[in-house]
Amino acid sequence: MNNLQELLHIIEIQLQSSIELEQAIYSAIFCFDNYFDLLNQLYQVAEKQLLEVFQSAILNVFRRVKVELQEEKMVQILNIQEKLLSNQQISLTIDIDIKTKLLANKQAHTEKLGKDIEEIDQLITSQVEAQ
Repeated sequence: MNNLQELLHIIEIQLQSSIELEQAIYSAIFCFDNYFDLLNQLYQVAEKQLLEVFQSAILNVFRRVKVELQEEKMVQILNIQEKLLSNQQISLTIDIDIKTKLLANKQAHTEKLGKDIEEIDQLITSQVEAQ
């Protein structure tokens, strides 16, 4: 309950400078690692004390946190998709480079074979003429 008391104290400080209870809760809750549990405990305290305004504000904070977590998850998914597309692009570039080099090697080999055939043909022709 120590964290809960500290949370209530932070909210109280926030309320002195902020009109909205929801914003005060939202601002204070992220001071703690276990903010979701504390938010739930805070809601239970408000429920026991019949603090409807507090309950409503806490529910709104729950919704807001949920939306932000979903947005964060979407950003992570988009980042992963971007990396995958980048990797695919790199892979395609490498594939094109390899195929270009293979084609260049094949053309060079074909040209060399053509020259070799010409040399052999000339040798045969010169041998035939010499006989």
